[in-house]
Amino acid sequence: MPPTGIPKEANVPACLGCHGRQDRSPPYPSIAGQPARYIETQLGLFRAGKRGGTRFGHLMANAAKGLTDDDVRALAAYFSRSAAASATATR
Repeated sequence: MPPTGIPKEANVPACLGCHGRQDRSPPYPSIAGQPARYIETQLGLFRAGKRGGTRFGHLMANAAKGLTDDDVRALAAYFSRSAAASATATR
């Protein structure tokens, strides 16, 4: 189960809603098994408005802006340790 300490009022959507589905679209890469530092960096860039990449980048920017530094570390730790068959699939 992913970290659940993020308050509802932060308006952060569930990561696995887009990034954890087997039938996900290629613009939504699997994040399971990615290095924690990579996940932290990407979330930090989205939070700072310095990351995009696809026409869906604004969705991640909006999601990330509600995360605290502790949230980012917790999510990165969780997903970096997540073993999933999809972890090495389309990214």
